[in-house]
Amino acid sequence: MAVERLSGAVHLVIADPEGQNGEVARVVRKLHRAQKGLRLLGIPNQETDPLMGFPAKHQAFLTKPFALSSLLYEVRSLLDAKG
Repeated sequence: MAVERLSGAVHLVIADPEGQNGEVARVVRKLHRAQKGLRLLGIPNQETDPLMGFPAKHQAFLTKPFALSSLLYEVRSLLDAKG
C-alpha cells in the first residue's frame, strides 16, 4: 500500500494487524505517523496484544467471529473517542 499517495484523511483502519506477516501493522504505524488521529479496529483470528507503537486509546480489537452489532459499537466508540 502506498501510504504517500493517499489524498485524504484516513480516520479508521479495520484489519488484522498480524495479517500479511506483520505488513498491515507496519502500514498502520506509518499511517499513524502521518495522521495522528487514526484509529485501528483489529480483527484478529485469536486474542492478541495491542499494537505496539500505536496509542492504546486509539485501538480496539474484536476476535472473529463477532456480531455486526459489536462491530458497529466498536467503530462508533473509536471514532467518537477524544484525543
